[in-house]
Amino acid sequence: MMTAQTATVVRDIGQIRSIRLPLAYLERPDEAVNDTVYVRKFSHSENTDVAFVFFYRGRRLPQASAESFLRTLALEPHEVEAAEFGELDLVVREASNPENFILSSCRTEIKSGRKVLIVEGIWKASGLVEYGVFIDSDGTGSAVQELHFNAPQVDYADYIDEIEALLENIAWKRG
Repeated sequence: MMTAQTATVVRDIGQIRSIRLPLAYLERPDEAVNDTVYVRKFSHSENTDVAFVFFYRGRRLPQASAESFLRTLALEPHEVEAAEFGELDLVVREASNPENFILSSCRTEIKSGRKVLIVEGIWKASGLVEYGVFIDSDGTGSAVQELHFNAPQVDYADYIDEIEALLENIAWKRG
């Protein structure tokens, strides 16, 4: 378990009360975004391609997409099948486009007591492996908070256990 000396505590990001990131992850300046989009990026000090990103798109989903997201999260934890994944295209954004993203897994899991949607795959343009976590922020399904872990394919296996442990230790603001 990470202690205060071995972790940076990140607080108050959307529905996350707190999460402990290893000290090796340093906060990087925001990328160019508009007023409504929220991005905080922490990348590994030894390999900046290894990163943990907090993201909010700054706008709500249309009602039909929000309802699809809620239906998916209402089910027991499961692997998301192709038809169901197709209904989540606006939730997972560009990860739904096979021209941009090679999907390896989409599923729901309970992370630190909260059900979330997880999408894993590889971005074609960058070759980075993605582990994306999509969270219903307010119970409507329309406000989606995102956490993304990205790493080069050759490094992904070295970090995935650490990322899984981080996600199991999130302190949420509400259930």
